[in-house]
Amino acid sequence: MTGELLVSLQALFFHDLPLLERVKVSLDQGLRGEELVRTATLPKPSRLQEVLRFHQEGYNQLEKRIRALKGEILPLHSPLYPSALKEGYGPPAVLFLLGDPNLLSSPLLSVVGTRTPTPYGINTTGLFCRKLASWGITIVSGLARGIDTQAHRGALEAGKTIAVLGSGLDRVYPAVNLRLAADIARSGVLLSEFPPGTGGKPFHFPLRNRIIAYLSPATLVVEARKRSGSLITANLAVDAGRDVFALPGDINRSTSEGTNELLNKGARPALSPEEILLALPYGLTPPTLPPPRDLPPQEQALLSLLPQGEEREFDELAEASSMGTPELMSLLLKLQLKGLVMVTPLHRYRRS
Repeated sequence: MTGELLVSLQALFFHDLPLLERVKVSLDQGLRGEELVRTATLPKPSRLQEVLRFHQEGYNQLEKRIRALKGEILPLHSPLYPSALKEGYGPPAVLFLLGDPNLLSSPLLSVVGTRTPTPYGINTTGLFCRKLASWGITIVSGLARGIDTQAHRGALEAGKTIAVLGSGLDRVYPAVNLRLAADIARSGVLLSEFPPGTGGKPFHFPLRNRIIAYLSPATLVVEARKRSGSLITANLAVDAGRDVFALPGDINRSTSEGTNELLNKGARPALSPEEILLALPYGLTPPTLPPPRDLPPQEQALLSLLPQGEEREFDELAEASSMGTPELMSLLLKLQLKGLVMVTPLHRYRRS
């Protein structure tokens, strides 16, 4: 009964965080049933009747829609409801989910960023998320265009991902990511606080951002403008005592203004997926990889000039290898495409 009433409240008042906070307090006080509704919401009599009428007439239909989607309903008191969300402000009274709910308690990292990334942002996001997912980290993001999309795709190549929607589970936004959402639902999780049938509205996305920020012990921001929604997520994470990583970027690009500002305020620089993995509170360490085999002799020799964890400038590599600029650039590009070498924001080279 209580779980069903929570669903009813969420469906009607998902935009009212103070109200939903009162629901949580009332639950903690042991209130149930109609007493919960009256005490937690303190609505006008007409609104109370609206809740009860919706509960009596609409809950069964809502439940049928979720079941038709092969989804699940997780009320606040469910043992599968992520405890990390309860620590933040305004935890959703209920979550709607497609996929494996056990992923909500797996090692998590949230990844957010601009909808219009540079090639540097796209490549780095894919590389970081692919590696972290292969090491057992579930990547959390918001299914938006740009960095979110690259984060989900990179994670799916090697592991699991959770997409937090700003709409109902059956109203994926943006529509261009419908296929990606289906892929995520098959092997990961689609998560929303909005009931089925709810379209994406502008004010939904800041609400979605708080879930992304609170779910994980850390958030990685990859390229963000000064007024980016990604900074909202980062600030929410900081307020909740979570770590924030930011990818250093070109000071001449607007897409790096937000991330560089985060670094200036104390965010941790995201210099490699290995460093992020070691900083997360899961006790995981990157595997020790054997030296790559079957590389052409020139590529193997160049790779040997880049000791693990150290960086080299182009001129240093040119001098050490005795190669001309065109030849060296060609070999470095081949090693980057093979995922063996990456370029830092300061245009230095290091092993991936």
